[in-house]
Amino acid sequence: MTTGSGSDVVIGDNGQVDLIDGVVRVIQSTDTENVTAGSDTIKVGSGFDRVIAGLDSDIVTSDSGNSHVIATMAY
Repeated sequence: MTTGSGSDVVIGDNGQVDLIDGVVRVIQSTDTENVTAGSDTIKVGSGFDRVIAGLDSDIVTSDSGNSHVIATMAY
């Protein structure tokens, strides 16, 4: 998965994003077992990016900008 410049929210496998009045309040992985996950390759462009790669073997790269990356399930 590849994104361009700008702010992005990326969840590699299964996840949930909660919005309140158009503002992101919760980003979380919903994976609890590797059976529902897969190996992901995620590349985010410049900007404010939030990435949860999820379970299994993942590769995450980020261009310039501010990126928050969680490589395993978390919230």
